Amino acid sequence: MRSPLLMIPGPTNLDPQVLEALSWPSIGHTSPEFHEEFTELLYLTAKLYKTKKENVIVYSGSGTLGMEGAVASLIEPDDKVLALITGYFGERFAEIAEIYGAKVKRLVYPSGHDVNPEDVKEALEKDEYKAILVTHIETTNGVYNRVEEVAKVARRYGVLIFVDVVSSLGGAPFYFDNDGYDVAFAGSQKCIAAPPGAALIAISDRAKEFLENRRTEIKSYYFNLKRWLKVMKNPRIYLATPTIPILRATKIALKLLHKEGLENRWRRHEQMAKLVRKGLTELGLELKARRSSPTITVAKLGKPIAEKLQEYVLKSTTY
Repeated sequence: MRSPLLMIPGPTNLDPQVLEALSWPSIGHTSPEFHEEFTELLYLTAKLYKTKKENVIVYSGSGTLGMEGAVASLIEPDDKVLALITGYFGERFAEIAEIYGAKVKRLVYPSGHDVNPEDVKEALEKDEYKAILVTHIETTNGVYNRVEEVAKVARRYGVLIFVDVVSSLGGAPFYFDNDGYDVAFAGSQKCIAAPPGAALIAISDRAKEFLENRRTEIKSYYFNLKRWLKVMKNPRIYLATPTIPILRATKIALKLLHKEGLENRWRRHEQMAKLVRKGLTELGLELKARRSSPTITVAKLGKPIAEKLQEYVLKSTTY
C-alpha cells in the first residue's frame, strides 16, 4: 500500500519504525512491560518540553483533550481569564474556559496578526486575571506568537500562563522551565510525527500549587490532572485504559526525534519553512501570517490555484 503525502499540519507521515510499533502484539496496560515503556515515554516527553519528568502527563486523547484538561483542572467558576486570540484554536481555548465558568476577556487580533505583548501588559494593568490563554503557533493561519515575551509579562503580574503548543512542540523552540510557563499541551500527530491519540502535557510546580489549593472540586473525572499526576508517579494505577499501540508508537517517534536532536529538528523545520516561503513568494503568492512559523506555512492561493493544487496532490498520492 502506497502512503499518501500528507500536506497538512497533522496527522503527518510516519517513519517505518513508528508504523511497525503499531503492529506489535498487544500487552496489558498494568503489565511490567508497559510500565517500563510508559516510564520511558514520560522521560522522553520531559526532555522534549525541557522540564523534569515529575512535571509531565501523558494520556490518551487529542491536543484538545490536553487543552480541556488544563482548563478543567486549573480554572474555577468566576475566575477572570485573558484569552489572546489569533485564530480558530485561540477561540476554542476561550470557549472551553467559558464552559468551566471562567469570565473570559478576549484580545482578538485580525487573522494573520500575532500577539503584541504590550497589549497584554496594558490589559493586566487594567484588571486582575487568574490566567492567560495563548496559542504558540495558530494552525489555521500559521501565526507564530512570541509566547516567551507574553510569559515574561505574566510572571511580572503573577498570572498563570497556559500555552497551546499542539502545532509547535518538537518543531519550534520551546523552553517550558526557562521561560516560565505554567501549563502547556500538545498532541502526538504533528511535529512529533506519531499517530493521533496521545495528549502530552507539562505543568509547573506553581500550577501544581494552584491545583492543590482550589476553592472548588474539579468537575471532571478524566480531565482531572490531580488524578493523572498520581498515575504518572505509578503508571500501574488504573484510571482509564490507555491506547497502548498509540503510546508505544509515540515513544518510538520521540526516540527518533531525540536521536536526530531536538535543536537539529527545530533547525530543520526552520530551513524547510524558509524554502517553502521563498518558493511561494516567488510564485507571487501572499503569505497569511505577518510572523510566519517554522512548522506551518499558510498562503493565499485563490480558488483556481487551490483547485489545481488539490488535483495534483490527489493524483500524486493515490494508493
